[in-house]
Amino acid sequence: ELYGIYTKLCKIAVTERAIKEGDTYDLEYANFNNPSFSTNNQYVFARRTRKSITCFDSKDELIIIVANFAMQSGSESVDINLPDDFFKYWNIKQNQEYKYINLLSDFDRQVSEKCDSEKTVLAKDKKFKMPLCKYGISIIKIYLDIQ
Repeated sequence: ELYGIYTKLCKIAVTERAIKEGDTYDLEYANFNNPSFSTNNQYVFARRTRKSITCFDSKDELIIIVANFAMQSGSESVDINLPDDFFKYWNIKQNQEYKYINLLSDFDRQVSEKCDSEKTVLAKDKKFKMPLCKYGISIIKIYLDIQ
């Protein structure tokens, strides 16, 4: 099982532009007073790439990653605070519906914006729910240019 997870992580690391060359935004500070999140046992950050005139197939994508270092998760998900500065810094529209996928569980599908992805509304006043497992990692890819 561990080998399978590491194989997926390596594939994600070499295929996802946001991971390879995107900007990073640390979300830890916005979750210190979050009762659903343990800053002692969990770490959360985002990576983003933008459309580029130099890359033919570039897309506007956001990846949010949560690493859980606890022996137990306590629950199957964690609610992440996305601060107002996060939206302003990356010029992300709030209160808008976006498609997203769980890269670890959906990676083997040929994922595109046309697949049956889930949808969520991103806003500073709405927590973003992410799956969580013990000693686990959660990687969610959000398509910012596709509703």
